[in-house]
Amino acid sequence: MKAFKILSLIVALGMFFYACEKIEAPYKIGGGESERGSSGDTTKNVLIEDYTGHGCVNCPVAADFAHDLQGVYGERVVIIGVHAGYWATPGTFGPGFDTDFRSQTGNTWDTYFGVSNVGNPNGLVDRADDEGNYIVTPTNWGSQVDERLANDFLAKITIENDFNAGTKNLNTNIKTEFQINLTDDYSIIVCVTQDSIIAPQKDNRVGGDGVIEDYDHMHVLRGSMNGDWGENVTNGEDPVSGKTYEKNYSIKFEDDWVADDCWVVAFVYNEANKTLIQVDEEKVTK
Repeated sequence: MKAFKILSLIVALGMFFYACEKIEAPYKIGGGESERGSSGDTTKNVLIEDYTGHGCVNCPVAADFAHDLQGVYGERVVIIGVHAGYWATPGTFGPGFDTDFRSQTGNTWDTYFGVSNVGNPNGLVDRADDEGNYIVTPTNWGSQVDERLANDFLAKITIENDFNAGTKNLNTNIKTEFQINLTDDYSIIVCVTQDSIIAPQKDNRVGGDGVIEDYDHMHVLRGSMNGDWGENVTNGEDPVSGKTYEKNYSIKFEDDWVADDCWVVAFVYNEANKTLIQVDEEKVTK
């Protein structure tokens, strides 16, 4: 059944990109809610990085597609919306497009992986390395997610958040427990994402001026809590099965970050090829 749903999504998305014509309403206005749970999963999860921008007319359908995949697989799919490159530039696409969704970390990732140079919408799925190419077109996200979910469960990530509404400080405790002994070097990146940011978005599916004024921007990357590339999980030693490696991080929220709509996303990756072995997320507030 899941395979059928994925095939249907791929066909629908492919028709949109290649038809080059507007789609009549009804259509989704942003991501909305889907099944998302607590961290500490004991299954392999997958990260979709959706590189996007409020001036990109084809990006909303890619965001919908990522959200639909999360609807199929639930909390096993984690999404980060990375706003970077020309199409994310504020003040460029008309009145109301002054919100700056970009972040230093997102810009660094975009430059390294070269996504906006190729064009949007595009993304990464678990940062899987295909002979030096990481970029995956939205029409292939479904098959890539399916393939990555079949990989072994190698690490459990547990996230505990403590947010102080008065000081706007978030303290996060991250525990990583490897399931087997490993020999490569692994780092962890801990990020903050935010849902439900209402702001204009260009969308080729709508008529008139092609703008959705009250678009619901979901999974927006706000920044990293431990640097653009994180830090080594085990402080240089080989990961040991069953051993828990613990890290603590803190960040002060900007005035426009709404804690109740924010999540901490943590993922562990192989330093040699940047490919993820696990990702998980936890709401900032409960």
